[in-house]
Amino acid sequence: IFLLLFYKFKKIKIIHRLDGLNLQHRIESKNLWEYFLSEIRLKLVWFIRKYFANKIIYQSEFVKKMWQQYDYLNKPSIVINNGSSKQNLKKVNKKIIDVNDLKLVAVEGELNYQPMYYILDQLSDINIDVYGKYDLKKISKIKGKIKFKGAVDRKKILTVLQNYDAYISLEILPACP
Repeated sequence: IFLLLFYKFKKIKIIHRLDGLNLQHRIESKNLWEYFLSEIRLKLVWFIRKYFANKIIYQSEFVKKMWQQYDYLNKPSIVINNGSSKQNLKKVNKKIIDVNDLKLVAVEGELNYQPMYYILDQLSDINIDVYGKYDLKKISKIKGKIKFKGAVDRKKILTVLQNYDAYISLEILPACP
């Protein structure tokens, strides 16, 4: 905050790039200290956005809308989408009779939130390949047709996605496509 204050005083422009609102701690049961730290982080991001940023870059239209609902700001902003361009992915042209006719994939950096495991547990009767880091203890509780493939190199992710018909998100409030 002091460094930002210094830059503001020197009239140096501050651009704030925002991801989605991190409200995971309000969904998951955590201890009081972790909850408190998460709230402090959220308030710091809000404070920087509101009082220090000259311009804001949102990572998707969804993120912009989420932040504007949380606290409307009439401040210069732009959306720079984070994620793969839709033209790089194949279109599904087959007639879908059953969800199991689709090749489904979920790609997450880390599967470290309880809601992700809940979502997977609810979808366990559907064939889904899941990429990302995960806790072996937590995935061992998920039975069914879910296949955990592990982490994949960033440079190879587009190639991986091209082998699937549909992408699903395991986040409660996914910020990008």
